[in-house]
Amino acid sequence: MSRVQLKAADGTVVELDPAKVMEIRQFDGKAQVEQLTGDPSVRTRITLAEKPWRVAKLLNAAIGATPFRS
Repeated sequence: MSRVQLKAADGTVVELDPAKVMEIRQFDGKAQVEQLTGDPSVRTRITLAEKPWRVAKLLNAAIGATPFRS
């Protein structure tokens, strides 16, 4: 499984591990990702410069998930 590099809201580049992402939500029109750290009881919240649907699409592609088709 590959990691995904995205731009954070502050302009820095962050690397997300799709296996550790617990939640993607919308915050002020941007994606906010909650990710597990080395300690399972501690979560990191990162605001990205992307839309939530785009982040979900990239993370799904990284794990090899096929898109949902109705």
